Formats: sequence, structure tokens, C-alpha cells
Amino acid sequence: MHHVLVLTLFAVLTATNIIASDVGISVTPIAVEGFAGRQSFAVGRHGSKVVLIGGRMDGLHRRQPPLAFSADGEPQSIVVLDLEQKKSWSASVAGLSGDVLDQWTSTNACFVQVDSLLYIIGGYGIASSGAGHRTHPVWSSVNVQRLIEAVVAGRPYAQLIKHGTGDAFAITGGRAGFFGDTIITVGGHRFDGRYNPMGGSSFTQAYTNAVRRFIVTGGRQLSFLNESVDPLHLHRRDFNVVPQMFPDGTHGYTAFSGVFRVGVDLPFLDAVSIKRDTHAVVPDFEQYLAHYHCGTVPVFDMRDSSMHTFFLGGIAQYRANGAGALERNDSVPFVNTISRVSRTRNGVMREYRQNETMPGLLGTGAEVVLREQPSLTRNEILTVNASDLTNNAVIGWMIGGIRSTAPNIFWVNDGTQSEASTFVAELRLTSTATSVFIAPSDSQRNVPPGITTRIDQHQLTVIVSDISDEVEIGLFDLNGRYVDLGCTTSVGGSQATMTCSIADLPSGVYIAVVIDGERTASTLLSLQR
Repeated sequence: MHHVLVLTLFAVLTATNIIASDVGISVTPIAVEGFAGRQSFAVGRHGSKVVLIGGRMDGLHRRQPPLAFSADGEPQSIVVLDLEQKKSWSASVAGLSGDVLDQWTSTNACFVQVDSLLYIIGGYGIASSGAGHRTHPVWSSVNVQRLIEAVVAGRPYAQLIKHGTGDAFAITGGRAGFFGDTIITVGGHRFDGRYNPMGGSSFTQAYTNAVRRFIVTGGRQLSFLNESVDPLHLHRRDFNVVPQMFPDGTHGYTAFSGVFRVGVDLPFLDAVSIKRDTHAVVPDFEQYLAHYHCGTVPVFDMRDSSMHTFFLGGIAQYRANGAGALERNDSVPFVNTISRVSRTRNGVMREYRQNETMPGLLGTGAEVVLREQPSLTRNEILTVNASDLTNNAVIGWMIGGIRSTAPNIFWVNDGTQSEASTFVAELRLTSTATSVFIAPSDSQRNVPPGITTRIDQHQLTVIVSDISDEVEIGLFDLNGRYVDLGCTTSVGGSQATMTCSIADLPSGVYIAVVIDGERTASTLLSLQR
């Protein structure tokens, strides 16, 4: 059960071709003088200038533990780009030390800008103390305008940075947002040690499974407040969490896709709506065309109160062919797809594939910075009307990320198949882009089988109904590790039953997972001695 169920590669799903020729996005590459490329970084904006902090100077990480996330890929400078003048400046990190140096050379930190202040949480890299690779338990904050001015003028900047430490800040691969004076992080994990795709002993890993909340005090210092834990729906990382305006008029965020579903090394297809104090899975929606962190653009259309989120390239388990049908690839390759997810004023979410594509296998680990303008909300949603779709104005820029030479490079990657891209592009909204509505048939949606559990004395029974294919059932801990109890499974008709002896199983919360063909189901179990 702990091995991934091998499913048919490139399975073709039936899609309904509904053409939408309304809101779209165009991507126009530009050259920024002196920009050496970067991916998976934190970014802050002031006017037309942005500052890039941390990230990686190489492409997709190598799979061998001694070569993955090597020291020579850690950035030794922060970079300022003027996206209108197409110029760049850099400043060495040599003036930094300790926790700040560690974080500001790390990758995949959580970050969010609130007005003029940039907050950075966590990040994975090499500890300057000699403690090896770790997720840094660090937060920092800085005034973006003053930092940019210091870099452009060649002045020291270390004194501008405030920082602190605490285990709650040790997050990599999560995303950040804010509600008033509360900073939130969504998902992510704590990963300490050297990466190993075979699950060897070179690392430890613990998913946060949570929305964590931090209160801003003393101007711009962070303190842990509380967290909402959900090991079924928030067990995800390396994903997109995008600002949203919900149908009831409130602001929040939507967590789109991410990896990995418990029990199967494949991305989530569902999405989670996140409000100030609550979160919930979006009903009756699955996303097929963007599954890892990539450049995103949130747009609220005032004409019909619809919310559009664009996804620029990246990595995905599916892609739509010319006929609009979905092709499945469980290697989850790099793609050049431009897609959008639209939410109507009634709360219905649908996914579209834009006919225009990215100019290459780009977007993974990239960031989009929207242009400062009156129609940009405080939490970075672009609000538009009809004239905004025809004025051809630049709405923002896509920066950096990974450029791959082929869709699937992981198992052959020697460091030359991809790079940290120098790609910068102007983004414009358009009313002429043609998109295809993605609508798999009901029989191919991930409609989960029924699952019930029972604990009697020292025995666990899991009963699964409405099965259709060869079914696998397993038990996992909250970090997604398989719990081997020597369980037995019997199948009869449309029902399967797994029984396990749990006499020696420690108290705690576990997840029962069912994989039935392309369908999955899971439920929480609380064992108290």
C-alpha cells in the first residue's frame, strides 16, 4: 500500500469544449540588464522596483543527496530590478550574519508584503553555524522602500532588518498572507537534512498541516498566535495560495493544489478557501492544469463580480490537448500551459485552458509582481472593468523561476537540464484570448468511495463501499508515513474491509487512506489509550 498505485500514463479524459473569449492574459518577454536569474525567492515591491531575497541560483534540485541543494546554488546577494527602466543592482549578503544570513540565502521561504513592510518566515538552506541543511526557525521583516534605496545607493542594509526565532517559524514550501495585523502561513513543512527521493535516513520531515497565525507587535515584529490544524486538507506544500475576493464580499485566500496527498505521491486536485478564522474545501471542484507553485495573477471582474486566478506555466499532472481533452502524466512534468480558475458570483468554480501558451517550459518557482495602481487592492487583487481589458496596459511582471529543457528531467537531471531563469515578462489583460473550459466526465472525476471505520478493543476495521477497481487501503501517520500493522484486506462485491491489530499502536491521530483506481478517500482516526 505504501507504494504509489501505478495508473495508466497519459490517460485521456473526456472534456467538453466550451469556448470563452473574454478575459485572458498576454505574456511579453523583456530583458532586464544584469539580471542573472533566480527561482523560489521572496520578493518585495516599491513603485516599479522590486527586491529579490533568497531563492536558488540553479534549476531543479538534483536527486542525489550529496548534490541536492548544494552550497554553490545559494545566492550570495540580494537583487533589485527596475522593471520599467529594465535595470538591476545587487548587494552582497556578506554584511549579514547568523539567523538573518541563513534565511536571506535560503529557498522556498514564506513571505508577504503588507503595505511597505515585507515579512519573511522560514526557508530551507545551509546553516551558517555548521548544523547542515535545515528549515530555518526564523522570521524577519524589512521596509521595502528603504531596502531598495540602500541597495541602489550601495549603502549597508543589515541595520534595516528586524528578526526573531521560534520553532513555529520553521516552515518551507508554505505560502503566506495577512488579515489586518495578523500574518498567516498556509501548509508547508519542516524539512531538516539532505533531500533523498527514496526516503532514506538523510532527512526528517514534518508537515505543518495547518494555517498558522502570527500577530504583528512593536511595529513589525512577529509572535506566534495560534494555528488551525487539518491533516487531511492542509497536508500540502510547494503550491499556490492566492488572494481572493469571495462572493460574500470578504477577502481571503484560496490554496490551490500542492503535494503530496497522503498515501500517493501525486498532487492534490482540490482547493481550500481560507478566511480569517476558518477554512473549507471548495465543493465540486478539481484543478487539473497547475499543481506546483508558479506565477499567478488574481483578477476581480467588477462587471459580473467574478474572481479569476491565472496560472502561468509551472508543473502539472495533466495538460489539455488541442481538442480540449485532458492527458494525464503521473510523472507530473513541466508544462507551458496558461490556465485560469474562475469563481462566479454564486461561488461556482471552473477551470479554463488558454489557447496561448508560455514561451517555453517556464513558471515554476517564479513570482508575479503587480503594478501599483488605484485598482490594486491592499492584498494584491487587481480589480478591472471593461475598459481595463482593452487598454493594453501593463498590469505587472512575471520574474524568474525555473526554465526546463524538457517536460520530465528529474531522473536524468545532472544539473544541465534546467536553470534559474533570467526570464522577465510584461503581463497584460486581454479580451481577445480564447480559452477552453475543462470539464471531465462524471465517471472520471475523483468522486471518492465511501469509507467508515470502527475501533473495537485492539482491532481497527476500515470498511470501503462503492469500489470499482483493485482497491488498496492503508494507515498513515500525520506526516504521511505508512504504518505497517500487517493488516489483512478482503474484497466482496462492491465492498472492501481491512482489519488491523492496533494493540501496539501508540496513541495519536492517524489517517486511513483508500486508493481505488483514480479515486481516493481518507478519514481521520483518533486513538486514545
